[in-house]
Amino acid sequence: MHSKSILAALVFVTGFAFFLRAQEPSAKSDVKTYVIKGSYGTLVYEGKVERRETEKEFEYVIEQLKLRFDPTAKTNGTKEIAAKSIQIVATTKPAEGKGPSTVLQRDKKPTTIVLTEDSPTATLEKIKLVLTKESVGKSDHVGLSLTDGKLLWPIRMAEPIVAPKPPKGGS
Repeated sequence: MHSKSILAALVFVTGFAFFLRAQEPSAKSDVKTYVIKGSYGTLVYEGKVERRETEKEFEYVIEQLKLRFDPTAKTNGTKEIAAKSIQIVATTKPAEGKGPSTVLQRDKKPTTIVLTEDSPTATLEKIKLVLTKESVGKSDHVGLSLTDGKLLWPIRMAEPIVAPKPPKGGS
């Protein structure tokens, strides 16, 4: 068991990704619970994710994620969300700050969720997504999202995933 776990910091949506700022680690637990509540365009969501730390990985278990379709939304306006997968992605911005981010690692799981005005709710449960500590440590962004293969709905966490950063000038 590790003597340190990672505390979360400020998260905000920047396009389709989440920007993360590292905070000091805490020695309390190897399991961290994140409250998920918010919306992005036509997707409204609420639930919780547990992050478990192993020697080389972070396991993100979506314990429960309630989803609701909002047909009045302007962003990602669509008549249905036919979600093909839920994913977590670790990325880095380009050195010059322009252009697309580089995906360091992605883990995704298939879904068969279809949300419409006539069938507006669904729930995802017990889904495990895994990222290596190495890819998270090298990333600028770590994002959780639902996608239909064309549109992306970012899912913001109240306390974000934090990329552990090695000390500057140290080992």
